[in-house]
Amino acid sequence: MSVLAEEKRTNLAPDIVAIIGCARSGSTVLEGKVQQAANVTGLGEVAHLWSRGFLRNELCGCGVNFSRCEFWTEVLARAFGKVQVADARRFDAAFRSAVGGVVHLETPSWRPLHVDPLFGAIARDLYRAAHQIGGERPLVDSSKPAHFAASLKASSVGHVLPLHVFRSPGRNVQSLRTSKPRPQAQEIAYAMMPSSRTLAHAIAHWIFRNAQASNFIRHHDGCSATIFFDGFCQDVDAQLQAIMERLALPARQAGRAETWHSVSGNPVRFQPNGLEIRGSDDVVPLTAFGSAVVRFTTARQQMLLEARSLGTHQVGNEWRRSAKVS
Repeated sequence: MSVLAEEKRTNLAPDIVAIIGCARSGSTVLEGKVQQAANVTGLGEVAHLWSRGFLRNELCGCGVNFSRCEFWTEVLARAFGKVQVADARRFDAAFRSAVGGVVHLETPSWRPLHVDPLFGAIARDLYRAAHQIGGERPLVDSSKPAHFAASLKASSVGHVLPLHVFRSPGRNVQSLRTSKPRPQAQEIAYAMMPSSRTLAHAIAHWIFRNAQASNFIRHHDGCSATIFFDGFCQDVDAQLQAIMERLALPARQAGRAETWHSVSGNPVRFQPNGLEIRGSDDVVPLTAFGSAVVRFTTARQQMLLEARSLGTHQVGNEWRRSAKVS
């Protein structure tokens, strides 16, 4: 292969499956299941790579500290050479600006109002290095904020394939209101997952994060899919097949397991059978009044989201006829 052909091949923009939606919506489980079924490279919540990975040196999904993870060490070396702490702090600030606020709604064209040029430069080098080290397979990023996915798209980091996952608001709000241990943390200050301070805060998070994701899906000019996590849990195999068909993801070869280098995500990554679908979380239950408030404020949005989601019993040509093409 000529030098020019090799340079062209290694600079190809990767396909990036961007899992978007609300926190505590099942994105970690979804990413893990997609990586088990499809020939992809799961990266976890890349939006937090610099803060939780590089600066705090938390555990990678492979079980070792970020600084000792062979995958991420090679990715950073190929993308940036030697990264200093001061560099990582600047990079983290750029990535946090790309995440956007919870109540920040976008323009109809879904171009972020402002994308830090530094973010685009860093992200292009980072994702393309991960693409190369990962065997040039599609990447899966479960960062969740749709503004981050839109920033990736606007910065021409790769071909963004949005996968919107949403959970029933009652269960999602319950989870948001519950604090959970973070075994990946190396500092006591970050030993617990934060919880929403009030019921209103949790409801607003569900409403706005899912609204942002829906808006991105509506104006996206490529492959996309919407998944109702509660339905996904009822028929995982059918849902995975539908996702792979909709996003044109290649199937993983039977018997070929691979280490999951998720840079950040739910602690289920570290638990035995952590990706096993369970009936419910260990969460703080809502009061009758709280449940009524959640239903009243989210019912219409949930109905619209369910209407756009892939059906649990529909696979292949059947769901193509019934599910809205985004």
